[in-house]
Amino acid sequence: MMTKPGYLRVLAPLAGLLVASLSLLVVGPGAKGLVCGPSWGTVASSEHLKKPRAIATIASNDIWVVGSTRKTEGVIRTGAEHWDGTSWSQVPTPDVGAGENALNGVDASASKDVWAVGYSGHNTLIEHWDGTQWRVVTSPNADTNGDNTLTSVDALSTTNAWAVGSSRTATSRKSLIQRWNGTSWTIVSSPNPGTLSNSLLGVAATGPNDIWAVGWKNSGDGLRSLLLHYDGTGWTEWAAVPKVGTEDNVLTGISAVSSDEVGRRATTSMAQSTRRSRCTTTVPPGAMCQVLTVQTGLASLRELTPPHRPTRGW
Repeated sequence: MMTKPGYLRVLAPLAGLLVASLSLLVVGPGAKGLVCGPSWGTVASSEHLKKPRAIATIASNDIWVVGSTRKTEGVIRTGAEHWDGTSWSQVPTPDVGAGENALNGVDASASKDVWAVGYSGHNTLIEHWDGTQWRVVTSPNADTNGDNTLTSVDALSTTNAWAVGSSRTATSRKSLIQRWNGTSWTIVSSPNPGTLSNSLLGVAATGPNDIWAVGWKNSGDGLRSLLLHYDGTGWTEWAAVPKVGTEDNVLTGISAVSSDEVGRRATTSMAQSTRRSRCTTTVPPGAMCQVLTVQTGLASLRELTPPHRPTRGW
């Protein structure tokens, strides 16, 4: 069984990646009127978030970043910042109880329909922005005696959203998937192909009947990439993901382009690799940045080459 400290070590590369990329937004001197091109620039923020963990873009003047902060010494609490097209500002988020609270993922179907997910103590935590304020929405736990956490969310509409994560029981860690039907969040049955542990770190959808989730599984031979798919009826494990190197393989994020082409980013531990990654600015040292593409039922793995064209991005 993987302990909570061990699980956090698995998430460390992902957290480091997010902090490294989002630090462009939350530290450093301001740059109002910044025109994004082939290079990044710094934009001042309220510096409220100590650990930004996820970002969601609705429009060029409507962007959310969520994560965690320390409202009192030694206590980790939820945090959020919003970009209105001119500047970043802190937006209050509620916490549950006096223990540790954090938001790991955020997504929106509209400016007044934004979801953020994470954990509160040993329980799942889901919050919703209605255009005026963030409020906690009741979310179930798979195991009331274990650790439950949500890591990513995808909002398709006001009546359809999905959140993924994991639940650690007394003997193992299992995948956790929840669905919003416009009224409440409920747990949906999900595969656990790893005999010891399974965990989901990202989710993305092209439509209500084409949803993908990624993470890792463990059957005693180290961490291996995990890829699940929902076809409108149920979740199943996709064809085996190609393995890279001899060490741990973990899929940390996913981007759904269309129903027949889905790209997902993998950070793979390859400390002894002789192949140099071209993504050294976006992945932790010692990791390879790669894209797994699923197209018309075939899976292939290739090195990711970042685009170098003028764009507006965060």
